[in-house]
Amino acid sequence: MKSLSNTIGAIFLLDQTYDIIELEERLHDALPGIKTFELAAFQVFKNWFKYIICDRLPPEERKSFLKILEEVSPKEADRMISNLSETLRKAMATAKRKGIDQGIEIVAKNMLRQNVPIEAIVTVTELPLTELKKLAEKVKLEQL
Repeated sequence: MKSLSNTIGAIFLLDQTYDIIELEERLHDALPGIKTFELAAFQVFKNWFKYIICDRLPPEERKSFLKILEEVSPKEADRMISNLSETLRKAMATAKRKGIDQGIEIVAKNMLRQNVPIEAIVTVTELPLTELKKLAEKVKLEQL
């Protein structure tokens, strides 16, 4: 019963955040307790992790983490958390890059709509000319 209450406590602690940095910190805080889980309790924890936390990861990172999750035992929880930390950091960097790229694309589209010369847009956005020409075609089609 003690193991089950530790499992529920760990899950409750981790389930209270959607912030990746805070989740990572909470995982490290919960690590000593996680390492003491009996096998059945650890399986419950892994299942929760698989269906709740992994769903928050981008597909590429989710696949690699699920593989680690399947192979790890309670004694190797620190390896699991270390790998998850790395995966979360990659996911965060990927999301940040996608956000920046989307922002640049929005700015480029707005500049195209304002008839700013393509050379100026290339200079401001640093988008390759070929990509900007494709974007210009999309903007032209949207305006029809």
